[in-house]
Amino acid sequence: MDALSFSLLFAAAGVALIHTLLGPDHYLPFIMLARARRWSMRRTAFITAICGLGHVGSSLLLGSIGIAMGLAMGQVEQLETSRGSLAAWGLVAFGAAYAAWGIRKGIRRVRGLETHSHGGHVHLHRGG
Repeated sequence: MDALSFSLLFAAAGVALIHTLLGPDHYLPFIMLARARRWSMRRTAFITAICGLGHVGSSLLLGSIGIAMGLAMGQVEQLETSRGSLAAWGLVAFGAAYAAWGIRKGIRRVRGLETHSHGGHVHLHRGG
């Protein structure tokens, strides 16, 4: 075991000890059950250890789920960035197509117009 692994193991054990000592709900139920049911010290230790393993196991499971969700969020963020870029380019393309349609429609209307002037006024009329 290298120094880093040993340090992490020591830190985790320290946090676990403090976590247990500061939370009477972690040990008081076992003391009360053992006294009420007259369990031996060995049976109390065994049941406490099994429950402790369940507690640690469920914490590891929840932590693993949290890590997996965090990694998945990184992928979702990447997808979201791509989606935003795709949406922006889609809007630009739609705007360009709509502008081209409007210009084309405007040019078609202008083709049938005739201009003439009367006394300084310029008029447009549809050609017949």
